[in-house]
Order: sequence, then structure tokens, then C-alpha cells
Amino acid sequence: MGAATNHGGTPFGFLSDTRRAPAGRAAALCTVRELLGSGEPEELYRACNLLALLHFRSGSAAEARRLCLDQIAYARARHGTPLGPRFTVLALQPQVNLIRLRGYTPALADEALRDLAALEPLVAGRGVVLPDLTYDTVTVRRLTEDGLLDRSVVRNIVVQDTLQILWRHRQYDRLLAAATRFRALWPDIPRERTVQHADEAPWLVDARTQPVLTPAALDHATSPTAARLTYVRLLHIAADSAHADDTTGRDRARTLVTALAARRTSLDGAFASTVTPLRWLGHLALTATRAALPDIARTLVGELAAQRATADDPVLDGVVRARLGRPPRVVPPDERAPVPGDLTDAVRERLAADTPAAV
Repeated sequence: MGAATNHGGTPFGFLSDTRRAPAGRAAALCTVRELLGSGEPEELYRACNLLALLHFRSGSAAEARRLCLDQIAYARARHGTPLGPRFTVLALQPQVNLIRLRGYTPALADEALRDLAALEPLVAGRGVVLPDLTYDTVTVRRLTEDGLLDRSVVRNIVVQDTLQILWRHRQYDRLLAAATRFRALWPDIPRERTVQHADEAPWLVDARTQPVLTPAALDHATSPTAARLTYVRLLHIAADSAHADDTTGRDRARTLVTALAARRTSLDGAFASTVTPLRWLGHLALTATRAALPDIARTLVGELAAQRATADDPVLDGVVRARLGRPPRVVPPDERAPVPGDLTDAVRERLAADTPAAV
């Protein structure tokens, strides 16, 4: 294929809805402490996963990795106990987190992609052999039947993380090939309320070569989820058109921006992240500026500036501040400070205990 044309349009990348890690170090540390006060296994693992993220954000990837491995070891030690099946499932998240850690390092990206591919049999209900965990088919079947393992969540992880890694490392041809394979492997994804990265990818990478879409397509969407995918695709088409050198492209951009700014029904309802629809508006504001529609851009930026959640997304917050002529947000000096040693020690003590607190 030819060179991708749209990936430089805005700083947002994928626009599909997805859960996002909590922002703000102080609030995250407070949450970890609260979770550690619970005796439930799920709360312990939520605390550990959030603490590992904080270690990663502070530049301590090795500490994050160690904590993930400790969680997996803790789950293995509970095999054969009444809580064993619950811990078997809980151990999957730290395994995914280890894969994600590798996915951020260019030299390890291909290894992370292989590990994600190794999860695919699990989606089909078969056993898998992962770098630090093994699930046989009998165990997978039992966990699924007992309602402990939601295989659709695993599928979403495979799709989202694979495509995000390829996007992060600018592997556009491989990204499109992977998206095509995922659409063939799991064709029902866009009709469900789940990640839609595979169906967004062609429009993100090269909207100009995709089938023509107009705002009228929003009227024919078969579900709210399908309407959201259409809205996202139109956002990418508008951004790509705004970068065109010809009058036709720029006119198309202005038409799309005007229509998308006026039609907001796709932004209604619940999202996995409250920031998702705000990112859509931020993307649209940048395109409006590029398409010489300053009034629309100004209105959108004003709306975003009035939303408290805007500050939770550094990219979105940066866009709004730049449009308003404000200086970048000053990150508190302690925001990237090392995780408090006493908190890490408390978590390790829990993970080193002979028996889980909930037994």
C-alpha cells in the first residue's frame, strides 16, 4: 500500500472507547491504600495492579515487573485451595501487564506481540501457554462455566493492545494486516459494546483510501455502538480531508466538521472512559482549526475547558491549553516521585503471606 496519510493529523491516535488508567498520583495512592484494607482477593489484585502502574509511571519498570511476578506467584501458591480458581483468573491481569511493559520497549515489541497472540486460544476456550502462566483447556472450560473468566475481555485485550503497540511503534502496514485478521477472526466485535480498534484502524491510518462516508450514515447505523464507530470514522475522514492540498478535500472537511459538531447523539450514553467523548471533541476542534472554521473550534474548546474530566487526559488538556493560549499544565514535582516504600512493603507483605486474607 502507499504511505499512510492520516497518522499525523492529530495527537490522539485511536479514538475507540476503552478503559483508561486513573490519572493523578495522589488519588491513585489513596485508592491503593483503601483497597489494601479489604480482605477480598479482587481488591488485593486491583491494589497491586494500580501500584505496578504507579511504579511504571515513576520510571521504575523493574519494580512494576517484580510486583506482577509476585502476584502470579501468589496465585500459583493458592492452587488447590477454595480460592484457587479466583486467583487463577486474577493472575491473568499481571501477566497482561508484563506483556504491556514489553510493548513499550521497541526492542521487545515483537516479543510482546507474540505473547498477545499466545492469548488467542484462550478466547476460543482452549488452554494456553504464556510466559509466566499456563492454563489447560479443562481449567479454561471450568472457569468459563463458573462465570469467573470472561473470554470476551481477553479478546478485547488482544485486539486493543496488539494494535496500540503497532501504532506506538509506527508499524502501519502490520497494524492494518492485524486489524484485517481480527475482523475476520471475530466479526461480531463492532456490533457489541466493546473495543472497536480493528474497525477503526483503516480510517486512522489512511482514511483517504476507505469507502466514502457521509454524516447521513449516522442515520442508518444499526445500533448506538455502530453509530459511534461511524462517528469515529467520520472524524478521521474529516482530519484527513483537512490536510488535503485540493479545494475538494478542504470543502469536504468543512462540511464534515460542521455536521459532526452539530450531531452529538453518538456522544450520549455511558462510555468505558468519561474522557472518550471529550477526546472526540478535541480531535474535532483541531480539525476545525485546520479547516478554517474558527468559530466551531472556539466553541468546542470552550466546552472542553469547562469539563473537569478534560484535565484527566494529558493530551487533551494540552490541546485545550494551547488553543486558549495558556501555558502547559505544570506537573507537581512529586507526580513522578518514587512510590512510597512503606506502601510497596505493605503490598509485598500481603503477597508473601502463607494464606490469603479472605480464606
